[in-house]
Amino acid sequence: WKTIRHGLEVLATTAKATRHQRERSDIVRQREALALNLINPYYATSDTPSAFRPRTQDLFKTEPFQAIIEQPSDVTVTAADFQPAMDALPDLVAAGAREVQSMILQRMIDGGATNVGSPITPSDFGKIELATSTFFCKARPDYNVLPICGAKDMDSHRCYAFRDEPRHQCLSYDRRASSAVAALIAAADLDPTTTVDHMDELDLRFHSPDLPGESARLALNWRDA
Repeated sequence: WKTIRHGLEVLATTAKATRHQRERSDIVRQREALALNLINPYYATSDTPSAFRPRTQDLFKTEPFQAIIEQPSDVTVTAADFQPAMDALPDLVAAGAREVQSMILQRMIDGGATNVGSPITPSDFGKIELATSTFFCKARPDYNVLPICGAKDMDSHRCYAFRDEPRHQCLSYDRRASSAVAALIAAADLDPTTTVDHMDELDLRFHSPDLPGESARLALNWRDA
């Protein structure tokens, strides 16, 4: 017994700690599920584009939600207990959206965009929706994929190479693609501030007579062009 006692005590302590950790993780997940069931209906009616909203896992890390989720395990938490966090949710979402949009605009500045000034202000946020605001994913730094333009593209883009990073950290502004879109807009005799949605609604077709052979007759939408 003297020979094996210490080893058994270590095993018992480790097993107990592992069990407590597992139980605690289960309790935290249950509380996050309660919060998620409250956040989802709010997001369903939110005017903030989903591309810019904080992810639920980011909201769970904020002080109002942490104050409830991280309560001791022996405390019973119900959906009603999240009311203070839900009261703070509009401000949390607004602050998170400002942070995401500011980051995207900073990427544009870093990439050489000339239509965004520094310091960035909320009046600049609409420039993300311009057709000339073109991005590519850093995980695919080539021109064999379509550019990412506007909030809808950003929201649908799933980058698993950067899945553990804050939202849209994979995006890189591409000045060359932006210049190409500006040329298409000029060719269509449109305003330089034409938005992504307007270009998609017009659904124009472009072709280049300078291309050799049958390529000269190809008609491309603005994204493919």
